[in-house]
Amino acid sequence: MHKGFSEDRSSLITEIEQIVAQEKRKLGEYSSSLSDTFNHGRILGIDQTILRGNLEDVESAKASLDTLVDFVVNPDHEDFLVFNNAIKIAGYVLKRSVASRTYLLRHTPTLHGLPIVLDPTQNLLFSYKEHTVEYGRGGYILFQLPGQDPPLRYEDNPELKKAAQEMMHKLYGDVPGLKAFIFTSGLASANTFNDFMRFLSHSNGRRNYIGDNCWVEIKKGVVDANDPTFAAFDETDTDKIMELLRDDNVQSISLEGIQNYATLHATDLEAIFSEIKRMDFKRPKYMLIDHVVTFDTNLYERHFSDGMPRNFCLAAFISGIKFTQAGWDMSKSGFLFLRYDPENFDEVADPYARINDIRAMSGRVPSLEEAHLANIETSESIRSRMVRYDRNIEYLAKDLDARFRANGLGQVYSAWLPDHPDHETAMRNYGNGGRILYLKFGDHVTGEVLLNLYRHIADEAFKDNVPVMAASNFGFSSPHIHIVRHNVFGLSLRVSPGSTDMATTRLFAEYLPEKIDGYFKAHNLGRT
Repeated sequence: MHKGFSEDRSSLITEIEQIVAQEKRKLGEYSSSLSDTFNHGRILGIDQTILRGNLEDVESAKASLDTLVDFVVNPDHEDFLVFNNAIKIAGYVLKRSVASRTYLLRHTPTLHGLPIVLDPTQNLLFSYKEHTVEYGRGGYILFQLPGQDPPLRYEDNPELKKAAQEMMHKLYGDVPGLKAFIFTSGLASANTFNDFMRFLSHSNGRRNYIGDNCWVEIKKGVVDANDPTFAAFDETDTDKIMELLRDDNVQSISLEGIQNYATLHATDLEAIFSEIKRMDFKRPKYMLIDHVVTFDTNLYERHFSDGMPRNFCLAAFISGIKFTQAGWDMSKSGFLFLRYDPENFDEVADPYARINDIRAMSGRVPSLEEAHLANIETSESIRSRMVRYDRNIEYLAKDLDARFRANGLGQVYSAWLPDHPDHETAMRNYGNGGRILYLKFGDHVTGEVLLNLYRHIADEAFKDNVPVMAASNFGFSSPHIHIVRHNVFGLSLRVSPGSTDMATTRLFAEYLPEKIDGYFKAHNLGRT
């Protein structure tokens, strides 16, 4: 290894090599299937020309993938350059690779005889004599079954199902009975689950409770919309959670692991699940965990290695764009995971089948292109990157806290800090203190002042060639800032260090308070 490479650079190279090797394997499988289709006697004329061109595209995509490896391995590139520009070239070559094996998805089938879809993954005939309509090019397979009630039956598209299951295994390994769905986003995952809860509540009269600080968009769709089947509650009150669990009229409870708002409350799932295992649920009880920033904690094996309690279903959703695509923002996606014991679950509708039906009808199904992009990482690359990420944010939280205290700039909120009220709970339950932190300033920093400060930091970073992304939505690859307004906490600046090298993290930790302090002095703003 070149002596200029840091240990971080070595881990990045390994991660990229694994991702590229996996993508090349998928290209090879696709190319092999495509060649079989090409050699099929019924592929004639212009279709042969199309297939030949697609085979050439696949080979070109393989060569393009090599440029990503070459970029991170090149000894003449500084670590700083590599970590903070890999996002650009990775997005290009990986999207190109996925495109090369999805070009034919929109191709019109042959115009004579039994229609043959040229894409080898879509050339399927399901139970040909048993149904009248096959819809295999969307997010689901729709069967219309004459003489049956109901007449419609939805099945997951095989390729979408494969992507969801592969991602599930990468995150959690082989967990018995764990089921997975892929959606257009994390929000779509949660909303579809809530649609299922609403469907059940209209027939059984039970209520669903969602934490006050769960995703604002989720709350807006149920609680704020005055849906009578949903109610909000203070999820920081563990006694209240226990009360809701024991109440047979409560159907579901929605919680967040380490909450994505400024005080970063950490839910003690260990204590909650310990109680659940001692409870006797007379009717099905559901719990939905917003698992976005704690996605790599295996709730299912860690807390329920002996199986699920009778009539208890644990659901968790994550947002693919932030973590499971290396933070490269290449596609919108979300995953929903379900685990329950079907032999000891007294529900009128099977949760997995019903959620699949609702997703099919809702339009929250991603394209196959998006699904492929959501499944680019390996289990090893995810774990390697998150180790680096957690090291970075722990350093950033403690360093910024010391600088802010010394200079009176404001307050740092992070569960990585030992004096945070939920530090011990976060570390014990999730092994980390959260993947973001918040900076809170005094009353002298109004909304207009904070907005101008935010723009000032972004403009200065651009001039100084310091990698700081400023955007409302973001992945977790490079340092990032974002303004957040909470209805109780007020305005704050949300900060993420990204999974970059340590040198970039140290630079960010120095640069951010320096620019804030300079802006305050230039505008005669006070201190806290």
